[in-house]
Amino acid sequence: MSIQRLSSFASSAAPFLIIGGLLYAGFFVKPEPKGDAVARPAFERGDRLYGTTVQPDGKILLVGNNGKILSSTDAARSWQYATVPTHVSLQDVAAWDDKRAVAVGNDDVVVVTEDGGTSWKRVDAPKSKIANKLMHVRTAPDGHAVAVGEGGVILTSSDYGQHWASVRPEEDIAWNDVYLKDGHGWIVGERGRILISSDNGQSWREVAGPVKSSLMAVSFRNGNDGVAVGLNGVILASHDGGATWSEEPFRSPDETGAASAGDAKDGSITLYERGKTEHLLCVTWDGKRWIAAGTKGVVAIGDAGAEHWTGARLSPDDRHWYTSIVPGHDAYFLSGSRVVAVPAKRLVQAAAIEKAGEHS
Repeated sequence: MSIQRLSSFASSAAPFLIIGGLLYAGFFVKPEPKGDAVARPAFERGDRLYGTTVQPDGKILLVGNNGKILSSTDAARSWQYATVPTHVSLQDVAAWDDKRAVAVGNDDVVVVTEDGGTSWKRVDAPKSKIANKLMHVRTAPDGHAVAVGEGGVILTSSDYGQHWASVRPEEDIAWNDVYLKDGHGWIVGERGRILISSDNGQSWREVAGPVKSSLMAVSFRNGNDGVAVGLNGVILASHDGGATWSEEPFRSPDETGAASAGDAKDGSITLYERGKTEHLLCVTWDGKRWIAAGTKGVVAIGDAGAEHWTGARLSPDDRHWYTSIVPGHDAYFLSGSRVVAVPAKRLVQAAAIEKAGEHS
């Protein structure tokens, strides 16, 4: 073979030799790590963490947009990512015990865990013909659970979320929240509508409510005494198991500061004169008082009888909204457009300052 032909052959074969070398490197050459791996931050720009629950062992579970699920075992100081089989937004999460929990969200997705929230699997659930968004879920003893959402959807499970059934015809309404306690259940939704159940959510009947604005959350501290909150700062109270409701006066804080309880940087809250009304999106009973939260960092603190309410903000410049609040061992965990832990003692201190101000 002549030198000229060899040169021509080498030139024509060069691209194939380069490609072959790259393939070899891709399959057989293992890159050496350089420096420490960059850890993915728990909270990223654009995150929305809609639902929160605290398991009996104190572990916190958070769910949010893009199928994100985080867990913390050290009171929210550090977070771990879970393995989740979906990328749709998850709206809420609830736990039965330290191992078993369920999360629901857009596209009527339902995922369950049996290892404390480390890994999750998707389970089948009835699809709505009107809308496909589950808003909230609650668990009850012996594997019971109820999930509610848009299109009037109400789903129930009695086997720790493995199977679900629809228990009420669909309609043009969004049920925004559900609460279960001692075999009873309560659901609130758009246009001030309220449903109650006495058989663990298997059947529901509607009761009259005093407002027409949308109710966003409901909670009961026993079989009789409960609170529902909603748009425009609405607060309703019931003392007969949800059969009747009364509206309680509340005006959320405006922009003019009046007093401060601690340094806002450490999770404390700042009190304000009553004025502009903000929306209330979640409510809980902590064993001593009612706590509700909503838009622009507004927090409402109510007494056991749910008759007297104090308005506050998490900080003077807080413009975030919160769709979930759960009491922990020594703090309240709020999630929504951001996640924050508020020391319980600060909240109690703030309520005392406001009460003193009202009587001065």
